[in-house]
Amino acid sequence: MKKLYPLLLMLFIACSAGSVGEKIPNPFEATYTLEGETSKLDGEITYNESNDNYIKFYIETDCNADDICPSTDIFIIHDFDSSLVFSKNFDQDSLSQSNTLLFPNGKCAVPFSGDSGTIEIKKDSDGSLNGTFNLGLKELNGYRPSPIYGCSQNTYSSDSLRTLTFEGSFLATEIESNAASN
Repeated sequence: MKKLYPLLLMLFIACSAGSVGEKIPNPFEATYTLEGETSKLDGEITYNESNDNYIKFYIETDCNADDICPSTDIFIIHDFDSSLVFSKNFDQDSLSQSNTLLFPNGKCAVPFSGDSGTIEIKKDSDGSLNGTFNLGLKELNGYRPSPIYGCSQNTYSSDSLRTLTFEGSFLATEIESNAASN
């Protein structure tokens, strides 16, 4: 047993040393369920706020296949200088210009758009935005992905309206205006 204690101590130090200082500054953690199959969508998230209070979130996942990597767009119109909390219930306020689009099969896929559920985003004193969401999304019927992104004109579009659930949380930091345009 005396030999076991130093071994356990070394194992504890080795395991905990790898996690010190490796905190992701802007995590995006989510899962979505489509046709009974649940998938993770995690990564890093930043945002850019233009002069008209239109805020677009940029999510970079760890997927390497550009054409099939899941992606999502979250955009809102809200002045965080006047109110530090943005909250939307899609069931009650479906007409506002804020929305969430999820492309579960990559940038050439038919997107799903926020249809029900809630999203809440708060601005912290350091300027970062953190949020939670629990949404039901509906496929946008008739959508055709743009050839600008390398998508063909006969890209998949379903005959029926599919739905999915999408939930998670994020902590986003602001990016500089010139970096967002690249």
